[in-house]
Amino acid sequence: MKKCLISGIILIMLMTTLLISSVSQTNAAALTPIDHGAGYLGYKQNYDGSWGKKLDLQGTVFAIMAIESVGESCTRDKTHLNNFILNNATPYDIALRYLGTGSSAQELVALQEQDGRWGEPYTTAIALIGLARQGQTTQQAVAYLKGIQNADGSWGLQGTGEMTAIAVYALALTGDRGIEVQKGAEWLTDHQSPQGGWSQSVSTAWAILALQ
Repeated sequence: MKKCLISGIILIMLMTTLLISSVSQTNAAALTPIDHGAGYLGYKQNYDGSWGKKLDLQGTVFAIMAIESVGESCTRDKTHLNNFILNNATPYDIALRYLGTGSSAQELVALQEQDGRWGEPYTTAIALIGLARQGQTTQQAVAYLKGIQNADGSWGLQGTGEMTAIAVYALALTGDRGIEVQKGAEWLTDHQSPQGGWSQSVSTAWAILALQ
């Protein structure tokens, strides 16, 4: 009798384990790249609520943007962000401020170069996103980003997840859904890691935004 009882308990435990495993696999299979990436970001968050290394302003701003974009709530002291930027005012810092605080874009527009860019391609994409979030855009910057896309659909030297994602997101945010955006999105999907991320937290944050 005791042996039968033990055998029954073991059988129930095995069946439960198999059921849980089956449900987990089903849930994992049902995750979209965006959901998978958002989960990865949550796992990578620091204990103090930030992302990246100490004082990594851009990593924190980007991660907050990505997580909020999928309907999750994030809180951040925007006064602290403004103060940090105002004490270190490069074109990139100014563009970044719009992403984190929604400040006026007037100062950013004044820094745009004649060919539509703001220095490096990365800063140009950041600036374009900052303007778009304010309801503005510049076709010169859009044309500049399209013109530097790699043949395989990526952006950046030898193609990087972060530069590709930020370029795709910047263009899409202006309302552009052309072939450049489509090719960039396909490149990102093909280069997502099995863990759900794109190399680093910052790259993953941009990719989540770009694929929506």
